[in-house]
Amino acid sequence: MTASEAILGRGAADFIDGRWRPLAGDGVVTRNPARPDEVVWAGTPDAAHAEEAVDAARRALDGYRADAGGARRTLERVSAHVLASVRRRSEGMLLELAAFFDALEADVGPQVVAVEDLASARRGLAPWLQHVVEGVGQRARMVRAVAK
Repeated sequence: MTASEAILGRGAADFIDGRWRPLAGDGVVTRNPARPDEVVWAGTPDAAHAEEAVDAARRALDGYRADAGGARRTLERVSAHVLASVRRRSEGMLLELAAFFDALEADVGPQVVAVEDLASARRGLAPWLQHVVEGVGQRARMVRAVAK
């Protein structure tokens, strides 16, 4: 039993037209790099599955095109609302992030200048914090430019 079979409760398969189509064999094998003897996934691709998938996609597209109203229009309207909401929230987050960097820059800058032995202080900071202290102004300018 492969690791994926243990997790998924089934062997390797392609999902086509709402159903799982098993992939028998071991033509393609994926192993756990930490434990090379452990097979994570194994299956042999089936060209007939590709043809079935293309046929199913064509049928779905034909049905979508035929639905001139109703579900198609609803899907398009909902998608437009979701995308607009994501955009508004993203823009709001960028503006909040720009304000955060402004406040951080205003707070960290004077504190860094006030340290008499900056070299010793930098050696004592965690590496990620050194990066924050040294790059806060640059990141703030980048976020402000994107937020405009």
